Amino acid sequence: MAETKSTKSWKLVVVGIPIKRTRTGRIRIMTQLRMVQNPSYDPISHKTWEAIGETVKDGENILIALERGFREECGLEVFDPLRVYGASLIEWTTGKQHAGRQDWQHCHQPFRFLQNLDIPQPWAGPCFVVEFSPDWEPDYSKGDNEGGGNRWWSAEELKKAIKENPGTFACFHHPAFAELCNAIIEGVFD
Repeated sequence: MAETKSTKSWKLVVVGIPIKRTRTGRIRIMTQLRMVQNPSYDPISHKTWEAIGETVKDGENILIALERGFREECGLEVFDPLRVYGASLIEWTTGKQHAGRQDWQHCHQPFRFLQNLDIPQPWAGPCFVVEFSPDWEPDYSKGDNEGGGNRWWSAEELKKAIKENPGTFACFHHPAFAELCNAIIEGVFD
């Protein structure tokens, strides 16, 4: 088992893999080109295929960070997916209070939990699959320039591309892409 060798602080991130269904019901998976703005932050992932990822701010709701990531990277004015697989909007509390504040929790069951142990950054966080309408497309002209061109893949195409050219995919996201492809091909995703 690999141990971390990074001297950098861990970053909590949330990842969203966009999907949509064709008119015939086939699932298409979206990747986008990662456009690294700061090479010292990420020296190895420029122009690799990735999902949507966002660093979670201190105290921020994971789903708010996911929405922010889609708004910023994909240029969305309105975040209106059909479904976020594994996201729970139920708020839990034990009723305990301290200093006028109450405890609140969400209990999500993300598609996968990802952890990157070393370069480019020690990242960890949940990965959700986010389903959009069949006609949805990102508008990178309104985005933050972290995402550039996108591609829609069948599960079979994406699985083959990952196997044949793993270095063309962002290291933190490619395991979740591979797992999603397998789940779709095996008929166990939904």
